[in-house]
Amino acid sequence: MNKHIFLVCVLMVLSSLSVSFAENGFDIPSSISSPANLLRSDNRFINRHDKSIRSYEKIQEHLSKENASPYGGGFIDEDGFLNIAMVGNVESNANILAHQKVLLNLTNNPAIKFVEAEYTLGELEDIVDIFDAQMFYDLEQQGIKVAYVEIIQKENSVYIYIANLKDLSEDQITIVRNLVDNHPAVKIAKGGEVIGRNATSPNTMHDPLIGGVRGRWKGISESTVSFSALTTNGRPAAITSGHGSPPENEIYYQLFDEQPLGPVIENPRGSIWVTRYSDTALVQLNSFNTSPSHPNYGNRRRVTGEILIQGSTVRRPVNGTRNVNSQPEGASISYFSMTTNREVAGVIRAKGVTTQISGFATLRDQVRIEQYKDALNGDSGAPVLNRWSAGGWFIYGVYSGSDRINPRIGFYSPYCGITRDLSKFLRPVWAGETYQ
Repeated sequence: MNKHIFLVCVLMVLSSLSVSFAENGFDIPSSISSPANLLRSDNRFINRHDKSIRSYEKIQEHLSKENASPYGGGFIDEDGFLNIAMVGNVESNANILAHQKVLLNLTNNPAIKFVEAEYTLGELEDIVDIFDAQMFYDLEQQGIKVAYVEIIQKENSVYIYIANLKDLSEDQITIVRNLVDNHPAVKIAKGGEVIGRNATSPNTMHDPLIGGVRGRWKGISESTVSFSALTTNGRPAAITSGHGSPPENEIYYQLFDEQPLGPVIENPRGSIWVTRYSDTALVQLNSFNTSPSHPNYGNRRRVTGEILIQGSTVRRPVNGTRNVNSQPEGASISYFSMTTNREVAGVIRAKGVTTQISGFATLRDQVRIEQYKDALNGDSGAPVLNRWSAGGWFIYGVYSGSDRINPRIGFYSPYCGITRDLSKFLRPVWAGETYQ
């Protein structure tokens, strides 16, 4: 039966499957906590963590070539070890043991732990796919405000977070349950809507332009410039916050005497019911500095491949990018916001998240993190990188916003979502490169 047609039908008789409750209400993910590895930085842990990520990348590439697999997900645990979940007995099932042998030989990592899962990752992804922009809209018309939907691979579960959960009737809860056919992997929890993090802040100047600096949609909001980039026609550009940038053809500003940075050439805005895969925009730099008070006034605008992380001098080179297959649950990340002048460490807690940024778009395939510090206004657009250097510094994505209720629950758009949304974006500017 078509899921959207279902919503306009008369409410079904209450299902015999009751809603599961935790001690203080609905389900609470185990990842909403104060994990021991959030600030761990000892060398032994870092080495295990980095080896786990390399192993995860190889496993994901291998699985992409398999038509059928008992794979139930993967995550890095609090000790830095990679855990691979499989549907079946991981100690005695011959088929599962054969899969384990392949993965161990592939990764040359005998420290991988194999744990049992009840559902394949593909089965959980099919549940999340139900919740597209139209479904969010249909549910809101029924008085159900879904904040975000995600898979937590560590728990082998799908969580549906509802902003107005405590106000819902049993009939409304049954609507949600029936949408997913009362699937036992689905948990319902309270969650705040995801909000953008824009701010106001003092002026700043960076020439050449680099990532991590302040920018502004004039008269409306300030956010963080993500990273320097090139357009498909070779022009210098920048990736910026989508909800923190103006519509296409309007001007984005660098915060130095309101100097125009350049026009937004891609930011497919519309409404919250438009589906996108990244909260980003592409700004093409003006050819020349146009502010008479700028020290480089009249010269061509330049970009280089660095990320500002502290003050005006501490920077990290942009050595490459990492797609979502290099970002397992439990991986440590950092984002850098010079609008709020800080680095924020975090841990990936869920992938494949569908959510909405108020007034901007429905975002699919996002990443949720648990962060050590509260999100602050101005963090939107901040570049997300690996926390520790393992052969270089890599762009993981762009910070989007946080849970309205819990500002230590953050979200970012992975790099692959940026390339999917912005057709005029060619690539980041790498370390050692300068374009004008």
